[in-house]
Amino acid sequence: MKKIFYSFDKCGRITKILLTTGIVSAVIALAFLLKGGFYSLISDNEYFTLYNAWFLFFFAISIFAFIADLCIHHICADIAALLKEVEKSKENG
Repeated sequence: MKKIFYSFDKCGRITKILLTTGIVSAVIALAFLLKGGFYSLISDNEYFTLYNAWFLFFFAISIFAFIADLCIHHICADIAALLKEVEKSKENG
């Protein structure tokens, strides 16, 4: 019987896009953090600036992209493992 190896190219593309988006967003967030300063995020005496708001926005996008990438990667790996198990069970019986 012909063996089929499962690969999810579309999932690979999605994870690459999400990883790239996460890295770019993290770099942009770091730039806004350096411009706005870290002290105003943790202090009550300093004013919260627009740079800090943009930092939090891009940081949230990067965290979301990294978590979504991790979840999609695990889901695709589980689907591939299940399809391989089905293929093995069809070969054996």
